[in-house]
Amino acid sequence: MFQKFLFLLCFFLLHSLLSAQDQSQSEEETLYKRIISKDHTKQKEKTQLLARQFLAQYPDSSLRYEVIAILKKFVPKNMQLYTIQRTVFPSSMPPAIFFIASGIQEARLSLWKTDLIKGLKHEEDIYFLKTQSHSTLLRQWTEKSTKENHITKKLEIERLPPGCYIILAEEEDTRTEIGFFVSDLAMMVKHTEKSSLAWVSPRDGKRLQENVSLYVIEEQKKIYEGKVNEDGVWTGSFPKDSASLIFLASGERGDTMVAHPTWYHYEREQHKIYFLLNQPRFVSGDEVMAKIFLRSYSQEQYAFSHGSVFVSLQDSSWNMLLQKEVTPDEWGTYDFRYQLPADAQPGRYCLRVRGWCMGEYYFDVNQEEKKEQEKAVQTGKTEPSPSSILSLHTEKIQYSLGEDIKISLKLAKASSPVLITWEGQSLLGHHAIPCCPEEYSFTLKSSPSLCPEIRVSAYLFQQDSILEASQKISVFDTDKILQIHAQESPEKKGEWKIQILDKQNQPALAKVCLAADMISHRDHPERENIENFYYGSRYIDIPTVDSLDFEFTTDREYSCLQPIAIKLNHNPSSLVQKSLPAFSIGYKNVYWHSCETAENGWITIQMGDSQEKTLRLTIIAIDKKSRVGQKSIFLNY
Repeated sequence: MFQKFLFLLCFFLLHSLLSAQDQSQSEEETLYKRIISKDHTKQKEKTQLLARQFLAQYPDSSLRYEVIAILKKFVPKNMQLYTIQRTVFPSSMPPAIFFIASGIQEARLSLWKTDLIKGLKHEEDIYFLKTQSHSTLLRQWTEKSTKENHITKKLEIERLPPGCYIILAEEEDTRTEIGFFVSDLAMMVKHTEKSSLAWVSPRDGKRLQENVSLYVIEEQKKIYEGKVNEDGVWTGSFPKDSASLIFLASGERGDTMVAHPTWYHYEREQHKIYFLLNQPRFVSGDEVMAKIFLRSYSQEQYAFSHGSVFVSLQDSSWNMLLQKEVTPDEWGTYDFRYQLPADAQPGRYCLRVRGWCMGEYYFDVNQEEKKEQEKAVQTGKTEPSPSSILSLHTEKIQYSLGEDIKISLKLAKASSPVLITWEGQSLLGHHAIPCCPEEYSFTLKSSPSLCPEIRVSAYLFQQDSILEASQKISVFDTDKILQIHAQESPEKKGEWKIQILDKQNQPALAKVCLAADMISHRDHPERENIENFYYGSRYIDIPTVDSLDFEFTTDREYSCLQPIAIKLNHNPSSLVQKSLPAFSIGYKNVYWHSCETAENGWITIQMGDSQEKTLRLTIIAIDKKSRVGQKSIFLNY
């Protein structure tokens, strides 16, 4: 009888708790709807009172950022917490957190430690920081403004043990927070349709000495729990429709690492976008110039696609600088240009294409980079280049089936953990080196799974970043390769004759794509990304995501809801159509032309004049049997 009574009592309490939770959620949504239904221009005071009430009653609501964004429209107050270049700090140094505010007299700040693993067990959204559940208050203080109601300062925070932390800044009309990690470990993740990999490594170059648990999350639900091996590596696979997963790792000392890989799956055919920028990084005031190549592949043929897509550019705060619908030319090529303002916000910018295919390219903008470089040269204090710390080389970049691919590594600091991966259409394999010597050799057997192209990469964690050294390698099935012979006509300057032959030296009827671009030197010119234009390649870049780049959702992401469309400058094609395919070459640009061979396998082209030292002409051919050939020739002026 007593057991029955106890069961009924537990059932009643559980039912009451769930009912109270549902009622709380209903009241939260009702209050939010009252706020957004108000005419903010005519009912400012009522909206302000309701918004204050909402922030006080529901401080952990995922809707709080939208309420703050509404308040900012008519309340001249703003606060922001931010870090510079990192959200992960080692335990050996105090976190560097900066606080700015305007329009306020005093702000209340608090420091919290939060347990992401407990939040995971309750299926909470890991991106939304919470102080009212699974968090412990460590410290409270106030920051007062100057006479002008401004605050600009670096917060004084002591060194903290490993874990995940939140700093919350509050004022009656606004609030902001920032989440950051204190961790001496870092995690790298690669996620594809067929296989996934996670690698955990110390950031100080030492070998992993502790057990690390790994959790995989999909839509706030844990779908996997396990551990990495003694080398810090975990591999596995998930259903192909698991396109957006979050990987969370936790060490015995409290180190927490989160990485969110992005991977797109297309059921009908594979798509690929190549971005070619005029320089690897930019300074405020530079012009960003890019060639964007869109390509589709199916079982029957390779093709460049020219359906319309949207091109956008975002700065490091995700403000939309440009967004425009564009239509690539017949070879799936589009010219992009954007002038960075003199006061461009420094940080990581994203050039994105979306539509029938998706792709993005990240590059850095730095206001002071030129000054820093000049000062470093004058003082002789230059930072070591990544290639001097970690480098990877192969004997050649083209191999036939069955050949041994010999990979050589050079490391500035011996005994550091290094991970080698090789990937093509998916992640094909990996090799962990727990204590890598200064020089290391590794042999990979070329097999059909590596055709036609792979990328071999080596990874090494530093305190603030992950270093990568990689090399693209072509693995050819000689039966599917076309031969390309090119020779300049002795009778006419600038005229070139090109012949396409099959393996038996018979003329091939093929479609030919010609790409011309300027290069600065001919030292290893084949390594200057010309393989990105390989027409027959099915190589797919697999995103590499690490825990040092993870950021929580903040109110900053809701501060610019409306994208700003800017007219895109589009220059007409520089190709000159004559009786022969001809090129008019501009500075450091790539130009494309297409044609078909005659029955004897020949085509003839006419090259224009150039003041540059070296012009690279890349010839890419494909026939109806999907046999492919590629060749580069160099013209010196």
